[in-house]
Amino acid sequence: DAIRVFNELDSTLEADFVSYNFIINACTFNQKLEYAIEYLIASIKKHIKLSEDTYHNVVNYLLENKFMKYQTRINYAQELLKNFKENQIGLRNDLYQKITKLLYNNKGNNKEVESELKGNNYRGGYYKKHYNGKYNK
Repeated sequence: DAIRVFNELDSTLEADFVSYNFIINACTFNQKLEYAIEYLIASIKKHIKLSEDTYHNVVNYLLENKFMKYQTRINYAQELLKNFKENQIGLRNDLYQKITKLLYNNKGNNKEVESELKGNNYRGGYYKKHYNGKYNK
């Protein structure tokens, strides 16, 4: 029901920061992770900045999800990381390490993502923002 109401709201009034945070977290915590990821990516594409906890919750649940097919998890992880990078949304170091481990363990099937990760210090987004660039590499 919440998904239907949100879709109606978004189609008539254009959902905002509060609406997106609410629906994404509701979907995440109610095992509707696919919807949470779709809404998260939609909010990024609309340039709606969400709570850092919302980004972290979705990534954490994706990484710990044991019911989603492995390749689906990989595809979502790639898409999220790409969108985060393109929009300068940083992740906590622990989540960044877990998501890159997931992608690197995909037996070399992520050449595009691997090359982007090697060529750019993506994790720096979160730390530079929160610790004035003073972090250990």
